[in-house]
Amino acid sequence: MAERDGEVRLSDGRRLAYTEYGDPNGRPVLHFHGFPNSRVNAALGEEAARRAGVRLISFDRPGFGRSDYKKGRTIASWVDDVLDATGQLGIERFAVIGYSGGGPYAAACAERIPQRLTAVALVSALAPLDIAAAVRGFPLITRLLLRLWRFWPWLTRPGIWLIGRQVRRDPEKAIVGAGRTAPPADQAVLARPEVRAAYARDLTESFRQGSRAAADEFRLYLNHWNISEASITIEVRLWQGEADKVVPPSMGRYHAQVIPNCRAIFLPEQGHYWLVDHFDEILAALSAGG
Repeated sequence: MAERDGEVRLSDGRRLAYTEYGDPNGRPVLHFHGFPNSRVNAALGEEAARRAGVRLISFDRPGFGRSDYKKGRTIASWVDDVLDATGQLGIERFAVIGYSGGGPYAAACAERIPQRLTAVALVSALAPLDIAAAVRGFPLITRLLLRLWRFWPWLTRPGIWLIGRQVRRDPEKAIVGAGRTAPPADQAVLARPEVRAAYARDLTESFRQGSRAAADEFRLYLNHWNISEASITIEVRLWQGEADKVVPPSMGRYHAQVIPNCRAIFLPEQGHYWLVDHFDEILAALSAGG
């Protein structure tokens, strides 16, 4: 991989770290990583970005990887970080990919700065966890836990801490464990050594500073996002696996119903990790939109 690490100093003095993949002179596409992930979540898109002539840029959100922690941040405040960072990088207009837990951040950009965006992609994107229609695809026990955690968010801290500890001790074991209950399509992807190695590196980097940022982010997902997907005016491209157990199809259908100009593709038998082999398709769609 010919990845290029960098960082910018935001106007409030914080460091925001990023890694670039693909063509350094190509069309800029920002990749918003999942949860709990980091800027290297986009590493498997390196070759696709190069083929597509795309400058793929992935930022660590505050407190993840090498980005400085920010107390009291919100999903909507990420838009300010993006504007600050792209301004310093000399990027006027750009496309965004919101993958999994990065979906809310891409939606926030789509709502608040459509004039700066050339295209938007939501890929296996998380939907609001306080909306019944969005979470109905989860098992009953998960829905009950989400309600419990929303009222007593401190209960999530031990679980997030344990995940971080396991990742730091043996990240590949954590990935193998997650794959045991995954659909066949995801098991096939996660069984590949190069994919496991990439995700192990990604998860390790995610918890570089501990579990505080992950705990904060999970609480953000649980509560109202303070953005309105119904107010999005720019076209949004959406891809959702019908067999996804991490972000169930009900979330993709929620996005597709609420976002006014949403072009949704639902993929039979595909799970959560299908993006690994379909970066070319996503980048081609974004390039056509820009």
